[in-house]
Amino acid sequence: MQRLSGTALDFLVVSAIATIRISVVVDYWQPLLLLCLVGVVWAVFAVLWLAPRMFREAWFERAIAEFGQSCGVTATGLLLLRTVDPENKTIAAESFGYKQLLHEPFMGGGVWTSLALPLLFTKGLGFVMIICTVMMLFWIIFWLTTCYVKPSDR
Repeated sequence: MQRLSGTALDFLVVSAIATIRISVVVDYWQPLLLLCLVGVVWAVFAVLWLAPRMFREAWFERAIAEFGQSCGVTATGLLLLRTVDPENKTIAAESFGYKQLLHEPFMGGGVWTSLALPLLFTKGLGFVMIICTVMMLFWIIFWLTTCYVKPSDR
């Protein structure tokens, strides 16, 4: 089963890369470069500072999987996780899978993904920003009250 899923993941990644249009990259290289630089700074901050405070066990492996998914595709997160933990010796793959049960129906192609643009066009940017801000604050407060791990407590 692992060989089959690994092969399927390899085909998924290769086909995703093969669909990139080079002409678009050439035409928009400056904004892409800026986005890449900001993304690298955020990724380094999130993986090296934020992740050790969010995850009690296997913080690096879990951070890499979350980083990959935040790049836009769950398959990228799984590929990076497989790179750093090829034999699933940590809890990272299991916890990532459990998180997906709650994440995907609402965020990753779910309710919010299908409602964000219609809300933006009918209610406006301010309304959508308020929803995003409230939800972000809710999850930050939830994390601080239930999951935060001080570096001194490790």
